[in-house]
Amino acid sequence: MRESLRSALAWQALALGCYMAGITLFVLGGVGPFLAPPEGSLANLTTGDIALVAGSVVLFAAGGAASWQSGWRNTLPAASPWGTQPDRSRGGFPGGDREADREPPTVYEDGELYARCPECGAKNDTSYAYCGECSSELPQL
Repeated sequence: MRESLRSALAWQALALGCYMAGITLFVLGGVGPFLAPPEGSLANLTTGDIALVAGSVVLFAAGGAASWQSGWRNTLPAASPWGTQPDRSRGGFPGGDREADREPPTVYEDGELYARCPECGAKNDTSYAYCGECSSELPQL
């Protein structure tokens, strides 16, 4: 396993531990007093419970900082149906104003078959999964 991946996983494990501890403290300090008799009463809330809730907030912040330190970001790949990318089923961007949108995904030159990149329009070998120019994922032929 690469050192960068090992480090990222360690930071994510630390973040998860902080989140779980924060949830536990929040339940103990923020929810527990309202479940004790008399139910729903602020009279059950003590200084210790407020300290537990404050500790949970600190742990949530520490978990967020550890997650950020890991280097992993909450981003979606360009091909994700949940992202904000344009609908590519109709030729890419509205209006098809890019050169790559107006050309077919395969190109024959000198009897050779090439895969055309949907992002930059570069010709790539058909065995490539990613473009050699811009590293975008190539269509499967």
